[in-house]
Amino acid sequence: MTRLETAIHLIGLSRDYTTHLLDQTKEEHWFVQPPGGVTHIGWQVGHLADAEFRLALDRVRGSTPEDAELVPADFGRLFARESVPDPDPSKNPIQSAIRAVFDRVHHRVLQELPGLRADE
Repeated sequence: MTRLETAIHLIGLSRDYTTHLLDQTKEEHWFVQPPGGVTHIGWQVGHLADAEFRLALDRVRGSTPEDAELVPADFGRLFARESVPDPDPSKNPIQSAIRAVFDRVHHRVLQELPGLRADE
């Protein structure tokens, strides 16, 4: 197995585990920030989507005009590294919108990564 195939396989395993947990999580729990906790599920999922986009697409192939369809303009402000999670649901996209970005980004990663050259 090549390094790229291994990376894609491991991304898939992580994704499967995460979606299994999310599928069992009630929507009303997405923005609950436990006492002493620093994030909530909504922020974690948004952060995973932003990180997958930045690390597996943007840094590898650069920005494309189609990226605006994948990730809304304010998404990074809400979920990027060093952003501050807000447990107020009205200050966040709704759960289904966050999950849609999470799914779209992953789908695009699976489309684009297999076509990379070894040196990329």
